[in-house]
Amino acid sequence: MMLENSFDMAAEAKNVWAAMQGVFADGYSTADLSKPGSGVKMISTAEFGDKVVEKLSLMPKV
Repeated sequence: MMLENSFDMAAEAKNVWAAMQGVFADGYSTADLSKPGSGVKMISTAEFGDKVVEKLSLMPKV
């Protein structure tokens, strides 16, 4: 939201959301976003962020 609303970086915000959705689709989540036993692998926030960065690195540059 900060990228889009504060910095007028809509394309970058869209990529971050897409990367996050990709990490969720890969079966990962954090304890604050999913309940234990929900069928996803719980990882730390830092690990989740690393996975988002990895997805972002594979996306075309905007």
